[in-house]
Amino acid sequence: METKIFQPVVKSFVVEFVNNHTEKLNLEALSPDERTAKAKEILEQKVSTLPRAAVKQLCSELKTLTGKQKRTTLFTKTPELATFANLVEHFSGDQDCTIEMTKEQCVAFWVRETQVAPEKLLSSPIGGQVITRVLAIRMCEFCEDITGRQILATESRTPMQYLGETTTYGDIIDYFTVGSKKINDIRCKIFKASPEYIQAYLKLFRGEVAKAYALNCGLQIEGKEIKLFEEKPVFDCKNPDFSGEHDWDLVIWWTEDQLGLQLSGKLDWITEDTKAKDVIDAFVKAKEARLKAGKE
Repeated sequence: METKIFQPVVKSFVVEFVNNHTEKLNLEALSPDERTAKAKEILEQKVSTLPRAAVKQLCSELKTLTGKQKRTTLFTKTPELATFANLVEHFSGDQDCTIEMTKEQCVAFWVRETQVAPEKLLSSPIGGQVITRVLAIRMCEFCEDITGRQILATESRTPMQYLGETTTYGDIIDYFTVGSKKINDIRCKIFKASPEYIQAYLKLFRGEVAKAYALNCGLQIEGKEIKLFEEKPVFDCKNPDFSGEHDWDLVIWWTEDQLGLQLSGKLDWITEDTKAKDVIDAFVKAKEARLKAGKE
């Protein structure tokens, strides 16, 4: 039975557990400010600070403490990607904690778990014999748990078959990290009737829009850089090779062509207070309208 455990309780439990397995400081002997600083330091550490066996024990004890039988792949399989703060969030919140992996991190994870060389893995079609279909499905399940992005078809005995014979493991890794237009297009055609899928698709599409818009501004962004770019005023979003007063609209037109989406021709809704995220949202709304109208 799930018990209502508040975040401070989970936080204290995790801090004490990690401290007991690492430095073994007497936390009670510290001043309140010192305890707060030490707790912050511990929570910012990667889960890989602990041995794997200790991580599994901590997750097991947190399940008992909170009564939440949550999946813990993120922490037991890829402890180098998550922090103890992520673990606290995972067990004290209603939603599972997910993180963004870089492509390099995801490739390393697949290589480690499959024991296949990167070059061979990335170029191999999913219908081949490089790894078994059972292992491929399990790897996709791991990545779904870590990133919160769904790729496997639910309620199907062949959850990867819809992706087709030409899809490679490189395409799948791209889907979970930098994004794969190939897989997005396949999923859109098959699942576009589902409102749940449309929202999941748009969440991924938003990242693609941000990267395309930024690239037209001469920037290559990933991960946390996307959030920083979104806060940039639109009037400052220009390509460095074009420095005219109104050249902020040029990069929007380029992005329209690149994405095959048309925004308001006059762009008269954009003011000095408009930020990049507002333009990105406009592209997402335009895409949503096309999906719901069955034009995609």
